[in-house]
Amino acid sequence: MRSKGNYDVLNAVADSFILSADPVLGDLMSNLRLQKLVYYTQAWHLAHHGGPAFPDRIEAWRHGPVVPRLYQRFRNYGGGAIPLVVATSDIDGVPDSVEEIIKAVWSQYGGLTAGQLERQTHMESPWKQAYTPAPGTMRCENEITHKSMRDFYRQYLS
Repeated sequence: MRSKGNYDVLNAVADSFILSADPVLGDLMSNLRLQKLVYYTQAWHLAHHGGPAFPDRIEAWRHGPVVPRLYQRFRNYGGGAIPLVVATSDIDGVPDSVEEIIKAVWSQYGGLTAGQLERQTHMESPWKQAYTPAPGTMRCENEITHKSMRDFYRQYLS
């Protein structure tokens, strides 16, 4: 396991989900769906372990939580499927605590579509508290704080 240095946990988490999808069975990973799975990974890691899985900020955009750096990486795919070949991170280097959460998130949310995940996040207080509609074509860039995610998802721990 590698968890120090310049290892990019965010991209490794994303690539883990991309590789978990099975396009042969019609299980496609879009940027929108990926954003929600990565969000849940951060939220559940905060709830279970108290600290973040990755350092990047998560923002409350119109269609739900978004990690801007991850959005930029995959924005050229629009709403389409992200091909498996773009998953180039060393996913074997993901810290054990993060790998455990990735598996739990995939088990809980992996069968949901992008639209279902969007609706789910819109019903939960971390996004609802951070999101404010922006005028015109501007987007809301309010941060969904670690504290709001940790506090909200901790209530589901048994």
